[in-house]
Parts: sequence; structure tokens; C-alpha cells
Amino acid sequence: PTVRLNGVLLVQPTPRGGLVTGQSSIVQLDAWNWQDAVVKADDGIHLTWPEMVIRTNPVEDAAALTRRQEARTRRLRDLEQLLGEAAAYRQAPAGRRENLRLTSMGGLFDGSKTLYIHADYAKELIESVRLAKRLGVQRVALVGARDAWMVLDFLKQNDVMVVLNRVQALPRRDGDDYDQPYKLPAQLQAAGIRFCLDFQGDQETSRGRNLPFVAGQAVAFGLTKEQALTSVTLSPARIMGIDKDYGSLEVGKSATLVVSRGDLLDMRTNALTLAYIDGRSLTLESKQTALDKKFREKYGL
Repeated sequence: PTVRLNGVLLVQPTPRGGLVTGQSSIVQLDAWNWQDAVVKADDGIHLTWPEMVIRTNPVEDAAALTRRQEARTRRLRDLEQLLGEAAAYRQAPAGRRENLRLTSMGGLFDGSKTLYIHADYAKELIESVRLAKRLGVQRVALVGARDAWMVLDFLKQNDVMVVLNRVQALPRRDGDDYDQPYKLPAQLQAAGIRFCLDFQGDQETSRGRNLPFVAGQAVAFGLTKEQALTSVTLSPARIMGIDKDYGSLEVGKSATLVVSRGDLLDMRTNALTLAYIDGRSLTLESKQTALDKKFREKYGL
């Protein structure tokens, strides 16, 4: 309820853990079960790119470091082999024995599914995109991508989408600008790269309600208010492939929207008065609003 109370009405639950973590789906937050909640099932495959930067440990001997480097090399090889097998599996003759894992990845090569690559460092962004493009993946979205500002031309040339995660963060390196994470959305916008804002990670279930305020902060560092609003509405809808029905107010689209007394992107004035999902009016009550009402009445406020 607290997430909906701040205007977040659709989300993308994403599996975690391992190299290829699984498939995500798009759901709306007003349903009794997953069948009613689902907006788009199996919209993409998520993989965690092995870190290309091996951090050294002062207490680690050379043999241990070598083992970690070899493990990374094996993961990269396994990943390339898996994607290659999935691409080849689509060309296999009819009547073949079905491989459910490879079947689920088939949509990556005809554009019906998106490959979401979770990576941050510039080298990881470049190598992961090159591999995906070489194997024929049609739609690639980088998730996290904190070093995207270093490879803007590369991302633009390869038509890569970016899902920026938690730009309210400290710079990665001592030599980076103090506001580098904050101005990254504006840099992507200026470069003409399709992007949206995300809030995955620690306590995302509860703190995801702050996503509108992340967009609001981006206004102070280069985005216009319209661009910031688009980064949490129409842009994610386009990246997830649901923009025909969601993401903007247009004739023929789903009536999924919110109305706020103040600025939706400003934590000081944001105050939702109405919210709708697929035309259904939502209750804007939560434990917090109930307690607020209780004690206001008690003390005559």
C-alpha cells in the first residue's frame, strides 16, 4: 500500500541469484492473485554479467587470485555457450526433443523478449553488449550501468537501452565528479539513449515508493520535469514492451494513472488524491494513513 500511495502502480518482479537468473514479468499492484496481476508475462531474460574487474585482497595469496580469475573466465565461457545454444536451438528441425530452458530464451532472437544484462563497469557494459549483438540478440537493456557515461557513443551506436538503478548514490571513484550519479540521467538524455529509472536492491519492496523522488532529483541535475516524469512512466513502458497500453495518457490506452495535489516528483508536496489501474479506482489508505488519522483525531489536529 505505501508503494501505491506514492504513485507506483506497475512493477517488474525480477529473479535474483546465479548467472542467468531467470525471466521477469510485468504486474500491476491491485489483484488477488498473480493471474489477475500479470500485465505481460515473461517479458525478458535476466543475466548477471561476471565482474570484469577483479578486486585484490591484501590477505589473499596469488593462487587464490588466480582461482577467482579462472572462475570468472569459466562463467563467461558458460554464458557464451548457453546463448549460442539458445540461438542454434531455434534453427533445430521440428519434432526435436524440447529443451525448456532453451525454448524460454528463443524470444531473445526474434525481438519478443528483452535481454536484461545486470552490469556496472564500462568494460562489462561493452563486452556484454558485444556478445549479445554477435549472437543475434535483438533487444538489449543494461541494468545498473553506473559507468554508462563513459561509453555513451558505444551505447547509442548499438541502440542499447539503459535501466539506471538508484542514482542517489556516491561516485564510484575518487576522481569522479561528486554529482556524477545524479547527472547520469541527463547525460543519457542528451546522448539520445533510451533509459528509465529503477530502484532495485536493498529494501526495494518498501523503499521503491521513493522512485518518483529519484526522478525529481534528476530535474535538479539536468532533466526537464517532463523528461523526468517520462523516465518513470513512458520510458520504462517502452523498454518493457507495454507502451501500447501503458505509460502515457492517450485514447485507447489503459486508464492507469495517478492524481496528486502537489508535485508528484517532490517529496515535500507529493500527495496523491486519486489512483487508477485499468480504470479501477484504488484505495489510498495504508497503515501510515490510518495512524495519522487516529492521532490527529486524538489530539484535535
